[in-house]
Amino acid sequence: MDRRLKNSIYYRQKPTHSITKPKSKRPHRYLLEEAKKLREKVAFFSIIIFLVLAVYSLFYSEFFTLKNIAIDSTADINKEEAEDSIKSILASNFALILPQDNYFLFNKNYFRKKFQEQYSLNDLEIDKKYPDYIFFKVVEKVGQSLWVANEQAYLINLEGQVVRELPPDQLTSAKIPVIYDLSNNQVEVKDKVIEQRTLDLIIALYKNFESYQIPVVKIDYFKIDNPRANYIKLVAEQGFEIHFNTILPLEKQIYKLKRSLEAGKVDLNKIIYINLRISDQVIYR
Repeated sequence: MDRRLKNSIYYRQKPTHSITKPKSKRPHRYLLEEAKKLREKVAFFSIIIFLVLAVYSLFYSEFFTLKNIAIDSTADINKEEAEDSIKSILASNFALILPQDNYFLFNKNYFRKKFQEQYSLNDLEIDKKYPDYIFFKVVEKVGQSLWVANEQAYLINLEGQVVRELPPDQLTSAKIPVIYDLSNNQVEVKDKVIEQRTLDLIIALYKNFESYQIPVVKIDYFKIDNPRANYIKLVAEQGFEIHFNTILPLEKQIYKLKRSLEAGKVDLNKIIYINLRISDQVIYR
């Protein structure tokens, strides 16, 4: 065989290694992938919309707004005024964005703190009823007093601090000590208007006067000449005054008063005042 022909056959039979091009995707596979991506987007946005609607429905819709308010109070407070205060706090936001009038977001601790800035309470019970009812039981602290200055009445707490203004008609129905400031100083809420020892003396007299068994005398109200005075004037229902101070022990002053009245030295129908502020003396006019 011709050598050139033999070489030609040899080269034609030698295996070759070629790289084949990948087959292109068929059109229906592209459509399936696009449909899958579309379904994922639709599902994602559906979840977002559902969550937004759920949040709005639960936290911001009228359905879960605490709008039915009931108050049970053992305290001497104005229920209409208390309800206005409750509505004002409910209309505020805790942590700036959480509405307090929402059934789920209502924060009892936040509410108590805000409410007790206006009212000095011994207890405040709060109960919610699904979906929009809220119940308050208010128990005010024993020992509060009414402070009267410039013809305006204020409630003061056990520390002598003004809690809030009161309507004038509560003066006649008050079951707590009423104290008139004869200096008529200007008063603002949260002001401390009386010395602690002076207020303690007034509260002790108001609570325990009947137990001292003072003949005939009954307390009407109290007066002080100024907030820093170390003495007080107890005004009896008969119109005369009894002057006590914060320096002498109260028991000693009460003893002097009882001894004078029992000895018949004082005619309560004719006197203007009885002064017990001087040690071992009873001065009356």
